[in-house]
Amino acid sequence: MSIWIFLIVSALANSMSSILFVNRPISSRSSFSVSLFFLRISIISGVPGSEEDSCLVDSGVWVASKFLGISFSREFDSGGILFFIMNQQPYLPYVDFLPAMLSAGGFLKVAEYERFDVLISRANGFLLANPHLAISICESIEQSVGYNSGVSSEPMQYFESGKHPTTYIRGLRLWLTTNTTGNPVQIGYFNWLPILEREGGFFSMAKFEPLPEMVARLNQQFVAQPLPGRILNVETQDFKTDGRSSNVDCDRSYWMESGKHATFFVYVLRVFYVCGPPANETISVIDVVPQLIKPAGFMVLPQYESFPELMRRGADFMRTIQGRVCNVQSLNTKMSCNWNATVLNTHSTCFHESGNVSTWYVTFLRIYSICESGWTPPNLTERTFMPAQLTTSTMGGNTYETHSQTMARVNAWFAALPHAPPRIVGVVTGECLAYHQSPGALPSALNTFTAKSGKHANLWLKYIRVFFDGGYQEPPPEALPPPPQVVDQGCCTML
Repeated sequence: MSIWIFLIVSALANSMSSILFVNRPISSRSSFSVSLFFLRISIISGVPGSEEDSCLVDSGVWVASKFLGISFSREFDSGGILFFIMNQQPYLPYVDFLPAMLSAGGFLKVAEYERFDVLISRANGFLLANPHLAISICESIEQSVGYNSGVSSEPMQYFESGKHPTTYIRGLRLWLTTNTTGNPVQIGYFNWLPILEREGGFFSMAKFEPLPEMVARLNQQFVAQPLPGRILNVETQDFKTDGRSSNVDCDRSYWMESGKHATFFVYVLRVFYVCGPPANETISVIDVVPQLIKPAGFMVLPQYESFPELMRRGADFMRTIQGRVCNVQSLNTKMSCNWNATVLNTHSTCFHESGNVSTWYVTFLRIYSICESGWTPPNLTERTFMPAQLTTSTMGGNTYETHSQTMARVNAWFAALPHAPPRIVGVVTGECLAYHQSPGALPSALNTFTAKSGKHANLWLKYIRVFFDGGYQEPPPEALPPPPQVVDQGCCTML
């Protein structure tokens, strides 16, 4: 079967664009190279107009890179769409790999997508084709998708239904840097699950070992069987489980979460490493939780210190770390939904969300470090970038910038800094509840308390949070692009 390619080249800045349209069949194995400042490529596989062509999947690639001459190679065995973009002056270059749909869902049949290990293989192919690139951070990203529809990492907002299932995919995002070794970089990964201590029953949830014991076992494994390389970074991911056993498939990249019933999750440590000689490394994981300012009361939600205040305490704690900090995450931990909840247990490795009542979460800092000497603790600071609001509606139809538009503002912020930016020690793609507010008002990712509704739909907004080693001076507003004018669409919104 022939594979048809549509190649679109378009500039994305300052309304400047150029378009090249090519329609030609290629063999089942093909590669191509690009060396333009701005390049957008969409590859549509399948026979045009066929059923296969109607289920297109964006499996791949948004790149914002200051490196020219990037090439991309792909074996078109499973089809799908590849999405590849280069920017001229980004300070945070990255590339996304998203799973392609292998088979559509149907009656009593769940859709099947590529697994996470396939994305790692695809990423290694990309790195082999671009030996001048290295990785600063590997990040697993979650994205809401429609049932049997294509996937994309562009949307920065999504609705989570309170009545119907919401479907998700898990992809891979590589934050890139320059490779100074002269040899192509190859990466590996593995998942480390907590041990099941007690099986769940009809009225009880399974219990797993706490985080400190989980990390201790991981370090014992590192000593007994050293990694074939150097640890790049470690992250915590939550995976859906049945709530009764340790049956967790960490490489599954597609799942559903019920809007009516309880959903159970288990926390897993995912370790990314650069392949090479064993470095005989072990890790340390430390949590910094926000302080309670005002406890909950009758019809009153609890109040915790803001994220900037949490960061200041996290920076003080960071100075005591002995070792190389390999990642910083801002995570949410579930707290008991009662009026006397004052204790946060970030060491718990499992939780559940109710389908009937609100679930309360508190944001905390998790710091991962490699236990080795000779490293100066970083002076931890952060900057959170929210997508700009584009439209507002009294019926709740607010819309926001896409990921590429948000990243353009991120790069403009870096370019406007009065001094060179400090070293980046972590990047997180997070999300917060996007409450509908007045025109121009932005949802805030700086709150550390979230009450997620169990009966009604929740509108979530994604953000980019960058952690630095060192302080910075905020650019003057006149040096930054003006925010877009928010369009009031009244009581109706066209979606």
